[in-house]
Formats: sequence, C-alpha cells, structure tokens
Amino acid sequence: MTKKAQKLYEQMQQSKAKWKRRDLEKLYLGFGFTITHGKKHDIVKHLDYPELRATLPRHNYLARGYV
Repeated sequence: MTKKAQKLYEQMQQSKAKWKRRDLEKLYLGFGFTITHGKKHDIVKHLDYPELRATLPRHNYLARGYV
C-alpha cells in the first residue's frame, strides 16, 4: 500500500460522489491489485487474496456504489 493510495482512500470515504474510473484504478493498483481486461468490464483481483475480486466498468464516471 502506498501513501498516495491511502490518502485517496480517505478522500473517497469522505465523499462518494464524482469519482472517475482512473481514480479507482489508482486505488486498486496502490493496494496491490491487478486489473485484467474483459469484454465490457475489467476484473480486479489481488494475488495474495484470491477471494477478493471485483468488476470495474469502463465508464468515465462511476456510480456511488462502486466507491
């Protein structure tokens, strides 16, 4: 986990609105996740914790539920 990822995580906890996909990508990558491209969504996995898995849409702006 990087300091930038931790700071971004804290900001996302404060406000769930108006976050972009690239912000969530930075967060996932900062916490050690890998992103693989699917057809309409991308798959996010952690190598050390295979039970942690998420889908990430390719929209620029994300719904609050993703954050």
